[in-house]
Amino acid sequence: NSIRINAGGVAIDFNGKNFLADQSFIGGGTFENSSALVPELYRTERSSSSKTFQYNFPVTNGNYNVILHFADIYWGATGGAPGGIGARVFDVNIEGALVLDNYDIIADVGAEATVAKLFNTTVSDGSLDIDFSALAAVGGVDQPKIAAIELIEVVGNAPPVVINPGTQYNDAGDNVSLVIQATDESS
Repeated sequence: NSIRINAGGVAIDFNGKNFLADQSFIGGGTFENSSALVPELYRTERSSSSKTFQYNFPVTNGNYNVILHFADIYWGATGGAPGGIGARVFDVNIEGALVLDNYDIIADVGAEATVAKLFNTTVSDGSLDIDFSALAAVGGVDQPKIAAIELIEVVGNAPPVVINPGTQYNDAGDNVSLVIQATDESS
């Protein structure tokens, strides 16, 4: 089970993966820079002049790999504005846990450069929640942003099931030979 969205954009195919149009967000707005020298997936974003926004994805309870895709397509970017390190700083929380603290895309990879960050989380309330904040109280500057999000359910292999060999009888001193069989869903 996986969900992929193109934040701030329309449904697209990117590297053989189908990204749905932006959805399941609360707050924020969209920005597009078609002049930015980045792949198509990264030319749109959800960001927020009010400094916060979130995504709430309805999912089944379980473990998920969350891949967050970033590229600064405004500060220091073609078709954007002059700026560099420190122009955009924000936090990201997944399921209430801080996963990126005072994150600065340009300090990490530069302007007009892409990066994907992988996090693992557990959902127990039927909603995978991702919060973005650039509030000054948490060290934020400008607007938080995201280019794309992937949610990939982590399905573990169930333990093998041993088939009951039934009751075995033997007399004292007899050699015993017992065959144990098991099934495994991955085989």
